[in-house]
Amino acid sequence: MTVVRREENLEAPEFAHLPPDHNLELALRRMGEFQTKILPVVDRANPRKLLGQITLADVLATYSLSAAK
Repeated sequence: MTVVRREENLEAPEFAHLPPDHNLELALRRMGEFQTKILPVVDRANPRKLLGQITLADVLATYSLSAAK
């Protein structure tokens, strides 16, 4: 088994992430594209700097709240 350091993982072209200024629609598209239910939110200028995360449940809950209004 090959162990990949975290820094190498973040630089990989297939690294799924989202800057904080992107919208929820893009978050959903990225989750579908990478078949994941969670995306790290990273600094646009420094993708190694983790700012938080967004989950599929977060997005769906936000859309549910918006639709209920």
